Amino acid sequence: YIKTPYEFVYANNITHAFQFVETGNAAKGLVALSTLKSAYRKTKNKKYLNYTLIEPEKYPEITQQGVIISATKHLTAAKQFMAFLNAPSTAKTLLELGYKAKESDVSK
Repeated sequence: YIKTPYEFVYANNITHAFQFVETGNAAKGLVALSTLKSAYRKTKNKKYLNYTLIEPEKYPEITQQGVIISATKHLTAAKQFMAFLNAPSTAKTLLELGYKAKESDVSK
């Protein structure tokens, strides 16, 4: 009996999809470029460089933002986390992982 990967598997999230492909339970997967780049940075395994990008015109742009909820009981920690997200070193890492920066979208 030879185990073959499923043709289609629905995952709960990007990390779950990555796990399906990583374990061989799916032959291909729709995963975040940042996940592949991060895995390559950690392992230097060239298998993580074997991917095909979906053309940006074929899907709506995904905009991600960081916000602080006004009712938080952890305002100091939230502000520290936002400072981390807005730090130049974090921005550099995010760019290296494939995220796009839009300075106009950054709320300080």
